[in-house]
Amino acid sequence: QRILCKSAPPEKRKMPPLKGMAEFAGNFEDPADTPAPSKVETIAERRERVRELKAAAIKEKLQEKRDAYDPSSDEKLKETDPYKTLFVARMSYETTEATLRKAFEQFGPVKTVRVVTTNNVPTAGKSRGYGFVEFEHERDMKTAYKQGDGKKIDGRRVLVDVERGR
Repeated sequence: QRILCKSAPPEKRKMPPLKGMAEFAGNFEDPADTPAPSKVETIAERRERVRELKAAAIKEKLQEKRDAYDPSSDEKLKETDPYKTLFVARMSYETTEATLRKAFEQFGPVKTVRVVTTNNVPTAGKSRGYGFVEFEHERDMKTAYKQGDGKKIDGRRVLVDVERGR
């Protein structure tokens, strides 16, 4: 069974009389006294602003590092001869300077060996997977370049190339 609410039609209902708004006009603020509406930043605008701030910080940091980098001041580079130096890549991360020296001494006397390592704090001293072998004679470097490519050192086939660019 349904119960219907019966109410009077709108024309017959008793409603409060309508009044004008003029009596409240004095309560409104004066437009000259109201402050300018503040700009609310949207999510997209905030993302864009944060992205631009990060990009600027990265650019500034990169410029600082670029200004601080001076390869001509590196003493290790001044002592070595690029024509006698061999670049060894794709090395195992466990390969040490001793194992690299042992692997390339068969081509001739080795003057210096350098395995490039990381210098940032969390992984300081960890191999980057490449290194340099400097021979005492240029002909030994050429022999190692021809025969050392694809040689297995610590279970990995290494790539050998002449040192390029200083």
